[in-house]
Amino acid sequence: MAGGSFNHDNLAQKASMLLNVFVEQNELKYFVNSSDLKIRIESFNKIVYADALVICDAPIFFENRNDIILNPLIVVEVLSDSTKKHDQNVKFEMYQSLPSFKEYVLVHQDRHHVSVFTKQTDATWLLKDYDGEDATAILHHLHDCPLSLKRLYRGLELTK
Repeated sequence: MAGGSFNHDNLAQKASMLLNVFVEQNELKYFVNSSDLKIRIESFNKIVYADALVICDAPIFFENRNDIILNPLIVVEVLSDSTKKHDQNVKFEMYQSLPSFKEYVLVHQDRHHVSVFTKQTDATWLLKDYDGEDATAILHHLHDCPLSLKRLYRGLELTK
């Protein structure tokens, strides 16, 4: 969705950058994309946008379109007051229908707080919250990629 706030855009861009730096430094065969790439969710007959996403190996495109993928591994959403409930509930339920989807990262705008839902081997989801400037979120399905909250939120004025 276009038209996000300064903090929303900054957090989305930083999340993409931090993930991409990790992928590049470790020479991993993953792609990190921003909110311009769409995700097709077949079982809901929907196309959605994420703030950032990670694809493992190679993208699988919907109907040979190079702007819509079917196989995100990790999805990052920056929570806004107007979309928070939708992102936490409806979108998460839709993403879970994708076989490739293994990790959901929710970034709060008002405080140093990141929630990571990680798919377990028994197909359940484990929630881990990371709170405070000195916390580091770990993305297990991206080779335990560390996501430093200090770096993610650097320079932003938060409301809380």
